[in-house]
Amino acid sequence: SFTTSSSGIGHEFLDGEEFVSGVELSSTDPISVRLFPNPATNRLNIQVFNTNNAASVYIVNLHGAQVLSKQFENSNALNSISLEGFAKGFYMVNVTVEGTTSTNKILIQ
Repeated sequence: SFTTSSSGIGHEFLDGEEFVSGVELSSTDPISVRLFPNPATNRLNIQVFNTNNAASVYIVNLHGAQVLSKQFENSNALNSISLEGFAKGFYMVNVTVEGTTSTNKILIQ
């Protein structure tokens, strides 16, 4: 038989022996970030859901260098960043609200 405990751990019993068969993962990230368009060319739109608080946005290239830092007072509003001068390629966009960070990958063409 198979049961799932309140902690999200699946337990199976085989011939009277109990063993863990799986772990249910749940998202603890209270913020949801929408980045579009992706791939992007000259502008990136950022919207954070589930909060109206200020957001810090950091864009990092694949070499680990921070290439942009921006603050938005109302992160739930649609915010836009100019990508002029950015080299084509992949970047990581870190959005931090109230100490929680969401990391997303974008492609600039």
